[in-house]
Order: sequence, then structure tokens, then C-alpha cells
Amino acid sequence: MGSISKNLSVLVILAILPALAIILYSGLEQRRHSIEDAQNEIMLLTHTMAEAQHEFTLSVKQMLTTLSLFPEIQHLDRRSCREIFGSVLEQNPNYLNIALTDLNGQVLASGRPLSVRNFGDRKHVRAVLERKEFAIGEYIISRTGSGAPSFAFAYPVLGQDNRLEAVLTAAIKLTNLADFHDISNLPEKSFIAVTDHKGIRLFYYPPKEDTNPVGKPIKAYSWEKASNVEEPGIFFGHGSDGVRRIFAFEQVRFKPEGTPYVYVWSGTPEGHVVEQANMDLARNLLLLVLATATSLIISRLIGKYTLLSPIQNLVNLTRKFAQGEFEARSELAARSDEFGTLTQAFHKMADTIAAGQRTLRKSEEEYRRLVENALVGVYQVTKEGRFIIVNQKNGGYIRL
Repeated sequence: MGSISKNLSVLVILAILPALAIILYSGLEQRRHSIEDAQNEIMLLTHTMAEAQHEFTLSVKQMLTTLSLFPEIQHLDRRSCREIFGSVLEQNPNYLNIALTDLNGQVLASGRPLSVRNFGDRKHVRAVLERKEFAIGEYIISRTGSGAPSFAFAYPVLGQDNRLEAVLTAAIKLTNLADFHDISNLPEKSFIAVTDHKGIRLFYYPPKEDTNPVGKPIKAYSWEKASNVEEPGIFFGHGSDGVRRIFAFEQVRFKPEGTPYVYVWSGTPEGHVVEQANMDLARNLLLLVLATATSLIISRLIGKYTLLSPIQNLVNLTRKFAQGEFEARSELAARSDEFGTLTQAFHKMADTIAAGQRTLRKSEEEYRRLVENALVGVYQVTKEGRFIIVNQKNGGYIRL
């Protein structure tokens, strides 16, 4: 009986295995599609950020180009330059300062007071002095009184015969980069960021000064992934805060053939991406476990009624037959299924055995009468000489 119950359970489990395979496959496919969709979305967000950054840089160049054409600036009129720069700063809160320097980097005029009067050591100023064209700088600490982190640009002021007369510089507030990046729909623990060409963090949202401070290098692993390729990319890894994310990055170049001057980044937690797929998979597996348990219970109940009880009934019947109770009968004979047919066959077999035994007993009685009434002595001995049967003529009928 135990082996039948176990076999029924095995059959139920085997029947569940295809459903388990389908659920696992569907769950893994849903997980893969979720990751692919997240990769596409995060790459699109990164590209949008890169375009916004490029457009902002173009607007800075356009502003500096326009200022460089003002006669007051071309004539290096310090008082007029300060007034013009101050007016521009009032209308553009994203700008930290605008300044005019001579060819030695000495500041001639600025929109806001400066703590240092020479910009000759700045990358963007040196680039203009060398190439006489718009130049993009790097992360700096502003030399205004606030000492705020900023990112700088420079543009040449050209005189007659395309001669370089001075350098215009502009610094933007890094804290205001969020103003031109759409960050409203980011999932929890996602981020967007900007780094300069050295991997120095210029911007990170949402702010995390303990693990992602502005002005510090980003994680070496992430910077290696981005700095060694020429095209935008995507990768999986752990951030500075230890959260595993899908990272996307894109290089921002002012000219297609130029070197990147900033990198834009975005990241979203891998757990958030696959959370729904994992929940669906867990739910489906739980439902399968409940269905399996229910099927096992039902199979045992049905098996007990349709298999185990009838088999036990037949076993008891055959035991009675073995004990000589050939008149024993089972109610299973009334059933129309296989067990009914088998029980009827057992009944017929019992009837046949009982009839055979009656015939045998009758034959033995007739044989005994013939021997007892024989007119001559009749006896039966074994080959060793031991008597088995001796009739009355030989002293009485005995059976040894």
C-alpha cells in the first residue's frame, strides 16, 4: 500500500514538472525583458542628458561670442565690462561669474568680486591663449568670495587682423545642473551625475555628500569602464554606496572629433528593475506549490477510494481464500470497473477451487469404500516397506 501511495505522489510531482519549467522560463524571460527595457530607458535618459549638456555649452558659447563683440569689451573698458557682466549675471542665475582677463591671465573686470586676480593657470584660459577659440574647462573651486564648486568656459576677444586681445571667461554653478536635467521620474536609489574629463564629479543627484561628494573622483571601476571607450556604454556594478545598479554613461564632445570634456551618467538599482519580475515569479511558484500540495492531498483521497481501498479489499479476500473460506465474497463484484471484473474473476476462481475440492473429497470417499469392501486384501506400502493403507481383509483398513 505504501509503494502505491508513493507512486501516486511521484506521478503528481512529475505532472507538475512541466508547469514548473514553464513558470521558471516565463519568470526568467520577464526578468530579461525588464532588464532590457531598463537598459533602453537609462540609455535614453543618459543621451537626453548629454544633449542637454551640449545645448547648454552651445548657449554659453553663444553668450560669450556675443559679449566678445561688444565695443566696450573689445576696448577693454573695465568699468563698462563690470556693468555688462553684472547685468548678464542678474538675468542668468546659473552663472557664477563672468570675467575678462588680459593675455597674461590677469583679471581686468568681473561681474562679482574675486579672491584671486589671475586666471593664467586655468585650463580653459590656457587653451584660448594657445588656439584662439572657444575652450571648455574642468572642475574648479570658484575664486569668487563664495568659493563654490564650478565649471568654467573661455572665449577669445579678437581685435583687428584676428589678433587676440583678451580672454572672456564664464563659470557656471554646479549646484544648478539639476535645473536643466529632468530628474523627476527617477526610481528610488537611482541617480544622475556629471563628471569632467578626469573623472571628477561635477554633479550628483540626489545629493550624497558622504559617498558621492562633488569635487572627488568617482569610483575607479566606473571611471575605467567609461574612459577606455569612445562610445556610450552600459554596465552592471556596485556604486560608491554599495548598491548594485545598471550604469549608463555617454561622452559629451563639443566637436564630433574632439575629446570628451564631460561625461554624463545615470544609474538605477538592478533590484528595482527586476523586483516586479521576481515578485511575479515568487507568486507563481507559491501558487504552484499550493496547487501541488492540493493535488497530492486530492490524489491520496481519490487514490484511497479508487485504488488503495479496493486493493486492500481484494487482499483480504485472497487471505480468506487461502484459509479455505471459498464462500467469502466481496461487494466489489457489483462495480463495473476493472476492480469489479477482477473481483468476479476471484469469485469464479474460488467457486472452481471449492467445486474441485468437493469432487476430490467425493473421489476419496468412493476409493475408501472400494478398498474397504474389497474381497481380497489390499494394502499400499512405500518403497521402504512402510504401510500406508491396509483394508479389512488384511486386518483392518488403516492409513499411515
